[in-house]
Amino acid sequence: MFRIFILLFLALDFISCKEKKSDKTTLTDEVCQKYHEGTFEKYGPPFGSIKIVRSKDKQTESIGFNQLEVSFNIEWVDACSYKLKFDKLLANPKSLNVDKVLEAMEFDCTIIKSTMNTHTVLKHSSKYPDQKGTEEVWKIVD
Repeated sequence: MFRIFILLFLALDFISCKEKKSDKTTLTDEVCQKYHEGTFEKYGPPFGSIKIVRSKDKQTESIGFNQLEVSFNIEWVDACSYKLKFDKLLANPKSLNVDKVLEAMEFDCTIIKSTMNTHTVLKHSSKYPDQKGTEEVWKIVD
């Protein structure tokens, strides 16, 4: 049961992913590029706050709920679309059995909306087609 809970969490809340440009949103390459690097946060049930640190080709996610820290490789397809693929588990202080779940994590992500310091991401898993959704991510301004 706990494994299903972790898989659901990872599928719904773990990644910031493939966003499609919408006719209703005036996304430009310049707007999307401000989300390529920086510190971000997303929040939602059941895991609470997730801190994201993104550089050109890496993304690290720290999940407050279960204290996991995970690294992903980022491949930017264009200014508003990227792929996230699990790289390694950096911290697992509660010794959760998540290795196989994490190894399967691969997402296509697209920024579909931007307002001030937030962006909405549409994510989709090629390995699990039924796992798709959107998430709102806030940029932490230093």
